Amino acid sequence: MNGSEFLGMLVAALVTVGGLAGLLFRCVKPISDLNMNIVRLTDAIDQLNRNYEKHEKRLNSHGREIDELSRMIGEHSAELGRHDERLKALEHSNIAT
Repeated sequence: MNGSEFLGMLVAALVTVGGLAGLLFRCVKPISDLNMNIVRLTDAIDQLNRNYEKHEKRLNSHGREIDELSRMIGEHSAELGRHDERLKALEHSNIAT
């Protein structure tokens, strides 16, 4: 093997290594980009979960308020019914006299 053959084989080997390096870069870059996007999506999902928990607490609080108001309406409705009966009784007693 003389110097020119060695030089030719060295150039071929360097071109091959450069091609493999380029191929490796083309395969690694999309995976790296995918990992970055997965991290961003994970952060977005975590933020959505935090917002969901906050809204869930508010919704539960409002539900309790609605239940309390419904109970109060029932009590007032019953009291109004009793007042109505008393007024009718007073009207009938005034008519009779």
